[in-house]
Amino acid sequence: MLTHYIYATVQNADYNILLSLKSLLNEFTNSASGRNNEHLHEISISDENQSFWFSTSPYFHRLTHGRKHRSCRTTITKWDSLYGDNNAPYCNIASLFSGSNREEEAKQYLSSIKGLQKAMHYLASHQSGSDQLVRAQTLMQTAMKRLEREFHQILKSSRNYLDPESVSTHSSSSRPSVSRSSFSDFDEDDESNNETEPNPEVERVSSAAMADLRDIAEAMISAGYDKECFKIYKTIRKTIVDEALYNLGVERALSFQQIQKMEWEALEVKIKNWLNAVKPAVKTMFNGERVLCDKVFAISPAIRESCFTDILREGALALFGFPENVAKCKRTPEKMFRILDLYEAVSDLWPEIESIFSFESTSVVRSTAVNSLVRLGDAVRTMLTDFETAIQKDSSKTTVPGGGIHPLTRYRFGAPGYDKECFKIYKTIRKTIVDEALYNLGVERALSFQQIQKMEWEALEVKIKNWLNAVKPAVKTMFNGERVLCDKVFAISPAIRESCFTDILREGALALFGFPENVAKCKRTPEKMFRILDLYEAVSDLWPEIESIFSFESTSVVRSTAVNSLVRLGDAVRTMLTDFETAIQKDSSKTTVPGGGIHPLTRYVMNYISFLADYSGVLSDIVADWPLSVQSPLPESYFGSPDKDESISSPISVRLAWLILVMLCKLDGKAEMYKDVALSYLFLANNLQYVINKVRQSNLKLLLGDDWVMKHEQKVRKYASNYERMGWSKVIASLPGNPTAEIPVDQVIDHFRKFNSAFEEAYKKQSFGLYPTRNSETR
Repeated sequence: MLTHYIYATVQNADYNILLSLKSLLNEFTNSASGRNNEHLHEISISDENQSFWFSTSPYFHRLTHGRKHRSCRTTITKWDSLYGDNNAPYCNIASLFSGSNREEEAKQYLSSIKGLQKAMHYLASHQSGSDQLVRAQTLMQTAMKRLEREFHQILKSSRNYLDPESVSTHSSSSRPSVSRSSFSDFDEDDESNNETEPNPEVERVSSAAMADLRDIAEAMISAGYDKECFKIYKTIRKTIVDEALYNLGVERALSFQQIQKMEWEALEVKIKNWLNAVKPAVKTMFNGERVLCDKVFAISPAIRESCFTDILREGALALFGFPENVAKCKRTPEKMFRILDLYEAVSDLWPEIESIFSFESTSVVRSTAVNSLVRLGDAVRTMLTDFETAIQKDSSKTTVPGGGIHPLTRYRFGAPGYDKECFKIYKTIRKTIVDEALYNLGVERALSFQQIQKMEWEALEVKIKNWLNAVKPAVKTMFNGERVLCDKVFAISPAIRESCFTDILREGALALFGFPENVAKCKRTPEKMFRILDLYEAVSDLWPEIESIFSFESTSVVRSTAVNSLVRLGDAVRTMLTDFETAIQKDSSKTTVPGGGIHPLTRYVMNYISFLADYSGVLSDIVADWPLSVQSPLPESYFGSPDKDESISSPISVRLAWLILVMLCKLDGKAEMYKDVALSYLFLANNLQYVINKVRQSNLKLLLGDDWVMKHEQKVRKYASNYERMGWSKVIASLPGNPTAEIPVDQVIDHFRKFNSAFEEAYKKQSFGLYPTRNSETR
């Protein structure tokens, strides 16, 4: 009875009644002395929002979801009753998303669907056979039917605002990169208006329509109605795209056989129509459709890709397949410039094509565009060869009256502005060859600083290795060969020679020489040091060729990029050397090495410095104008020792000797952690001997010199002597002062007893000690 009373009370209870109810229920719980409290465990009322909840109460979970179900049913059936017949035409329904309803009604409707989903999940988990679950599923079907109609109506009614031209004005940067895990509660759309859009009303309506479509799509997909949503969207949008392509003059049914049979005049008209259509098709229509798809189906990358592919693939293949078919036709001189126009159009649009059709399922579109470029380039090269052969085979014998211009000369050079045509042909063909060669070498043009910065080091290191393999042949063979060819072909015109060379190579060279600078600007960590040095060495070694090849004023930007890379790389190396020194000084490990063995810091630092010695030539350039200025708490004797050693003279030798000295001073502090003084000396002897061995076995010996080695070997012997003195002094003291003198038997016994005791004590302390040798680390 009490539970019925609770239920009746909460239906229309105000806050004061709920407070009274809480008190009553708590008294009931206390008086029950634990009986039946499986039905009611805790009642709490929040003063902030005037709501109540019952925790861990199965009854109240059922009560809550029952109320939620009834609330959802009220909202959903209200709108279902507005259009009545489920088979009524979509255009005849009252719209949830109309201007007057959009803010409140639509938000409430979508929230109800979300609440219904939660209720269904609860019922499926706890009451899978209940009638409530069946009614909830029926209600969800009603709601999805309504959303299907709304989705269809928005796509149709907002067609003028969702046309590719309007949609493509939305920045592609607003494409969602991360899908939301659940559909939104119809918050205000998060896309900001484009301030440069000349028609703010169109932009506003377009943004609102896309936000509505997105929210409906998220709701339907979350409820498992993705196929229905996909079908409606694809059907409507594909019709719009196909119609737009038709209006642009893109002919889908134009086969290679039909093109091959055309007269040149008729084919030229179609080429002109294609040239007029391709740019708006790619930049406006295809791009707009990609933006719309990305926004509407932000919740599901798979559906986004599938929708976009099904809508555009057929039209895009027809568009990009046309140039390839033209290129395969019979090649005659008059076709040259139209072929070049086609090549230039596809080449200029390639970055957009690659970006828009970036999905795996649209790779066939990218391949078709690439195949068109390859076929067109082959056609141009063939026609140039045929043209050269025709000139050589010219057999006209007629002299020109008055020593005038020969027809052959007019044909080759006499056309107005022929220098531009010659320039265009040469640039187009040679740029294709250079770009292809750079691609084959592994030079990536579209690799921005932001992309490099986000890479894992392992992936970036692979790209650095590829770059190091590519840069030398690119400069010494490709760039140099292109300069020689350009100088010879256009020897008559320095201006054309410079312009041709610059247009062909500038883009590729900037991508090549800009890569090291971008790497140098990334986060600097110790493991990157040696790849940074590799990059610096490569650019530095090739600088004379770079300066000579790109000597034109118009290629000064290439030289500047190479110089900037060297500067950035040098700065990065100096910063990492400083950080490396700081890391040594800040090492705070407190654990002593058993037996006075080699400390991990010693191994790490000496291995690192040994590798640095292999780059002594490059490092000499980098640190030449970077004097060693140390503000350190180290004693003056330590501070001055590298400069006082006459065998150390070069800046890089001083720098590396200083790093070793910083480490040795750090080891002095770690030796003090040993409780046994003898072991502390053994520790110093072991670690210093390891340092000396590393110097002897690497290029460090050439940089630091024999004097440095001898000086530190003396220190090792001193440490070893101190170890012997401190570790075995009691054993030696237990022996007779004069071993040759005769002594009484009782004294002999006493000496043996003292010797055994002292030896046993020393042995226990030193038995795990590791002892330095010249040819090995320890033994």
